Amino acid sequence: MFLRRIFDIIIKHSTSALEAELEQPYVQWRTTIFLTFLFSSVSYVLNELFNLPPVDIIFVFHNPVVSIIWLCSFSLLGIAVSHLTARFLGSQGEMKKYAYLITVLGGIIAILYPLVLVIPVVGDIISIVITIYSMYLAYFAVARVYELSIVKNLLIAFVPLILYIGLLFCYMMLNETMTIPI
Repeated sequence: MFLRRIFDIIIKHSTSALEAELEQPYVQWRTTIFLTFLFSSVSYVLNELFNLPPVDIIFVFHNPVVSIIWLCSFSLLGIAVSHLTARFLGSQGEMKKYAYLITVLGGIIAILYPLVLVIPVVGDIISIVITIYSMYLAYFAVARVYELSIVKNLLIAFVPLILYIGLLFCYMMLNETMTIPI
């Protein structure tokens, strides 16, 4: 049933499947943290297996354990920033539900992404579509958990991305040897 509900959420945008998933007893912090480590580990292994560039272009660690811990920490930090933004904008939504939903949806995307990138030429196009679709899924999760206006939901969904791009820009300005990865 879990996979069926997740499929319905990702493909059909089923609000009833989303609500049913969020009401499950396993929607807890320990489940979210476990899934964050699981998805980060699988994503890291797939990137290494297919010899793809690192997931995080700012910090490249040569130790797999440090890389996975970094990915998990960065994911949870993004969730916290989104939740704090939602609170600031007046939402009463639960952080654990948002964290669980973003972890599951984002984790599945993180696993699909390297699998698609190994396909020559077409993989790049599909990866762009997946990236845009994952942004929509982030908005969908925010809209269902925090229930604010469209503009506020968009702001909540994209504040971590905006901060990440700002951090990347600052890093590039400080490190003159780094070029923009395109």
